[in-house]
Formats: sequence, C-alpha cells, structure tokens
Amino acid sequence: VHDVGSVEGFVRAHLRGTAATTDAVAAVNTLRVARAHDLASCLEFDAILEAMKPAAEMREASRQFGRQMLRVATALLADPVAREFSSLVEENRTACHHAIVYGIVGAAQGWEPDETVRAYLYSTASAISAAALRLIPLGQLQGQTVLRNVLPLINSLADECLEMGISEMQAF
Repeated sequence: VHDVGSVEGFVRAHLRGTAATTDAVAAVNTLRVARAHDLASCLEFDAILEAMKPAAEMREASRQFGRQMLRVATALLADPVAREFSSLVEENRTACHHAIVYGIVGAAQGWEPDETVRAYLYSTASAISAAALRLIPLGQLQGQTVLRNVLPLINSLADECLEMGISEMQAF
C-alpha cells in the first residue's frame, strides 16, 4: 500500500474479505439479539468472533476497540445489556470484540439493522483511510475520494450482510 489506488484496493479487499463477512454480520446479528435482551447470544457471538480471528494483532485490536467503545457506552447509556456485558468483560468471561459492542450499542440507541451495518462498514473504511493519510501520506482529498469510491461497495455488502445469519459468517 503506497498510493491512493493501492489504499482503495486495500479498503475494498478488507471490506469484502473480513469487515463485511465477519464483523458487520456479527454487529447486525448482535443488534438483533441485544434488542431482545438476549445476553447469552451476545456472548455466544463474541466467542464465535474470537475463534474467527486467527491473527493475534487483529484479535487484540478488535478487543481493544470493543473495550473502549463499551467504556463509553456504559458511561453514557443506561442499557441493561451493555451493563451486564461490561460486567462479564471485567470478569474476563468474554473477549469483548468491537463488532459485538457495536451491535449492543446500536440496540441501546434504537438503530435499525440497515443503518447499523452501513455505519459499521463506513466507519471501517474511514478508519483505514485515516490511517493511510498519516502513514503514506495521502492528502485529505485523496482520503475522501477513497471513501466516496467505496460507497457503492459498502451499500452492496451491507445488503448482503443483512441477509446473513451468524452461522454464515466467514473470515476469508
């Protein structure tokens, strides 16, 4: 990854190969069960996601983002699922992956599934673009161009994710 074209290629590959088929599916399915206050399924989905992240760096990054988001959510939201999930995280009884927390927070905020999955995919693309701005470096306009160019892909992948159950997640 060394220029705007290769950044866009990387974002597309990451969205197709990991973010959509694993994390976004986990987020939207967690949203659905969290709405029903089904903490057991949230924990099950977190364990499945833990098993599907074989690279230690990706697994740890997901846990770190999840814990950060959960701290903010429990401080700002009076949501019983988020509070119970947080208690189990503090007891080291669940991994606390970002996508799972994203779904729990979405449920607490009353987000719709289609909004949740699109926002998750967009935020993933945005985070990669922001990192590229600093690391390559790219200009702000180039970073925004990447995001604009991947929007049709995000919408297409989101539609697919909405139809996938947790058992259909795939990491490759």
